[in-house]
Amino acid sequence: RAVGFKIGYEVSSDVFYSWMGGVIPNFRRNGIAASLANYQEEWARNQHYKTIQMKTREKHKAMIVFSQLRGFEIKSKTKKQSSAEKRLIMEKIL
Repeated sequence: RAVGFKIGYEVSSDVFYSWMGGVIPNFRRNGIAASLANYQEEWARNQHYKTIQMKTREKHKAMIVFSQLRGFEIKSKTKKQSSAEKRLIMEKIL
């Protein structure tokens, strides 16, 4: 039974975009998201991408912390009406 997923796509020959991922709530806090992210990053590295990028909303504090602990840095922010809806563009060098 699938309990999580992680998908992405090529932005350029050097950049892979980690678009979306998730884990069923009852299966969270078991390292599944980290395992999926590890697999995706290793796959991207093996495909010769130099960086992996992602976006998240400023209100998703857990995702920001998770990403920063994995080596992602905030590269820029998009302007939105409310601060909570502001999007953060994050990047990690592979």
